[in-house]
Amino acid sequence: MDISCNILDLQYFTNHNAYSKLITDKTSIGNPFIDPKNAIYKKRILQLAKQILRNKEPDATVVHAFHDFAKIAIQHFKFVDMSSVVQKDYIDIESSNNSKQEKNKLSELGSNHLDESNKLLFTQDAMPTKKIEDCMNVKIKTNKQPIYMPKQRNYDV
Repeated sequence: MDISCNILDLQYFTNHNAYSKLITDKTSIGNPFIDPKNAIYKKRILQLAKQILRNKEPDATVVHAFHDFAKIAIQHFKFVDMSSVVQKDYIDIESSNNSKQEKNKLSELGSNHLDESNKLLFTQDAMPTKKIEDCMNVKIKTNKQPIYMPKQRNYDV
């Protein structure tokens, strides 16, 4: 019999109130400097970070925690830099006119013609069969606009 306790067991087989208390106790994430008693440690924490960056290692556990923080901060900065580069590529792209027209049509239906929009939303008893030509304009030749496909890049951040 396996008596191990994993996250799924805790999530689905325990009382929800007890589980939420357990999670909040384990992950009490918050700003420790809100309490004025802890505000005096800000300068000491900055001094400790400077010492670690200058390779004056005071304590191994603090150094490991600082290295974990540095790895997470570097990942965050890389993600922010990469997202800003990708967003710059999409600045010049305009949204299609069809979507703007559809939004205008829906807003007119929703605000001015409530009965018509209700008819569109609710199903009728007998739906007549329609051909595709009845629903949309069928064109044989169309002028295709080039589709902007993003290029795969290697981001060195």
